[in-house]
Amino acid sequence: MHIVHVVGARPNFVKMAPLFQEIAAITGVRQTILHTGQHFDPEMYQIFFDQFGLPQPDIQLGITGGSVNDQLSRMVGAMDPIFGSMSGAVVVVYGDVTSTLAAALVAVRYSHFLVHVEAGLRSFDTTMPEEINRMVVDRLANRLYVTEKSGLEHLANEGVDPDKVVFAGNIMIDSLYRYIEQTPSAETIEPRIAGSKNYGVLTLHRPGNVDFEGRLHAVMEGISSVARDFPVVFPLHPRTRERCKAFGIDLDSIPGLIVREPMSYIDMLSIVKGATVVLTDSGGLQEETAALSIPCVTIRDNTERPVTILCGANRLVKPNKGAIIKGVEEALKPGRKMSIPPLWDGRTANRIANDLVSQVTNSEEACA
Repeated sequence: MHIVHVVGARPNFVKMAPLFQEIAAITGVRQTILHTGQHFDPEMYQIFFDQFGLPQPDIQLGITGGSVNDQLSRMVGAMDPIFGSMSGAVVVVYGDVTSTLAAALVAVRYSHFLVHVEAGLRSFDTTMPEEINRMVVDRLANRLYVTEKSGLEHLANEGVDPDKVVFAGNIMIDSLYRYIEQTPSAETIEPRIAGSKNYGVLTLHRPGNVDFEGRLHAVMEGISSVARDFPVVFPLHPRTRERCKAFGIDLDSIPGLIVREPMSYIDMLSIVKGATVVLTDSGGLQEETAALSIPCVTIRDNTERPVTILCGANRLVKPNKGAIIKGVEEALKPGRKMSIPPLWDGRTANRIANDLVSQVTNSEEACA
């Protein structure tokens, strides 16, 4: 059995690592890592592989930059001869990035067995490229591993064969639980919060928030108000840095806002696990804070992860000053009840690995 893991962006590595390690313990399975290069920072890239104990990618495409459609076109072109030269591979794609869609399109063209890890999530906002990616990949996949029960409902409503779908839990939480004990103190990673009883963490990168001048100004006005009450650590995404500069937003002049470079996975966990509240537009952080029972305020019009709201950890707020301030106030109310979503138990990779190997083996025997 030959399994090809396709990754291209930071969240993909977090999801792939536990599954790669589980499958590595199974006899008779060969694994290949194909890295598209979609989000490529040489320093961060190496840190991920070092921290997760992963081998270097077997195939590196080096495709980065350009528009979404330009990236997609180049990735499809580069992967076509690669998948065309393989026979009967199992292609595993993760999440909803451009690399995921590109690999899915090429894999099915050559009749490879396509697996989607993190299937069924829906924001119902087709202005987001990620939403289109999710819908298309879920229609093409032979096996779909769902993180939360809303995913089962969405796939059923879309007419996906239920025999293809497995509620496996959230594989990101496997990595979270595996590495949380390795994290140093938050003050070690960010000395500027030393002595602070409370602090917040902010991440902001989605085009819907940062690409529009009025909206980004409104968001930062809300963050400025929050940062008056306690420091807010802001690992700054390159895209957001560029937009702030273009729109005349001087982040360094905001009292209480601690602006810093992006962090490695374990360093980010260190900061998040001690936070009083997390403000974000990231899907992954909504999940990680839910698993850690840390109050989260999601600055977006919608979320494809409603279970994080249902479990009490997450608040969804509009991207404006008043909504952000109110969201933080509600998130920090005493007596809030939070629970961990079903099957977010650190054993998702084990469930997927066992099911996948059994499923593919049975399919091969049926075709023999």
